[in-house]
Amino acid sequence: MDDGSQPHGVQHARQRAGRGRGKRKGMLQRTAPTAARRPATDWSSAYIAQQQAADPDIRPALDWIAAGTRPLWESVRPCSAAVRALWQQYSSLVIMDGVLHRIFHTPSGEAKYYQVIMPAELKTDFLEMVHADAAAHLKYKKCLDHIQRRAWWYSYKSDLDVFIRCCDKCNSHSRGKAPPKAELRPLITGEPASKWIIDLCGSFKASQGYKYIFTAVCPFSKYVIATPIRNKEASTCARVIVEHSVMR
Repeated sequence: MDDGSQPHGVQHARQRAGRGRGKRKGMLQRTAPTAARRPATDWSSAYIAQQQAADPDIRPALDWIAAGTRPLWESVRPCSAAVRALWQQYSSLVIMDGVLHRIFHTPSGEAKYYQVIMPAELKTDFLEMVHADAAAHLKYKKCLDHIQRRAWWYSYKSDLDVFIRCCDKCNSHSRGKAPPKAELRPLITGEPASKWIIDLCGSFKASQGYKYIFTAVCPFSKYVIATPIRNKEASTCARVIVEHSVMR
């Protein structure tokens, strides 16, 4: 209506939609700031189609679908690996709303997903939104399912793996796989004081010049000898072993 007057229901629906978009952008700013800084929330079919047409690896596939014919392999062999991969999946490619999609088939042959062929310019923003927002910083295996249900591009698995490894938030909470540890072996002793386990602790705040503690533990009786020392020199440690451990 040109005079600006609209039914109350239409106005209310548009107000709720506007509030939803603002809430969504605010959520994206907190969870996926890299994607929020770019117009990722404003992606439309026309915008994605424009990016696909400008992508040198996707443009040939668009021409194939528009012409309705698959080119000969000899003409595709010199092209990039991404173009060759799209050529091999020609029967699964379809254009919907002007956007090139790939049909994801189950092992039984059922069409399960329509995956957007993601242009190279949008890969980083897409990974940021999926990993940081939709997948809530899940690891590779769980995040891969979110990718497969939405988009496809050549080497998307390796790109996802590298992206997760470089995620600042994931690295700040995960230290990676723990290093291998040797198996513990029991220390067998038959009588008290047959063996001693010695160690040096410190340095601590000095008290009358003593900054370290020499400890000796009997593994059989669990008897502990703790001796304060002023330094960790070999002569000092030898004297403590003789006077406070062996002689005692």
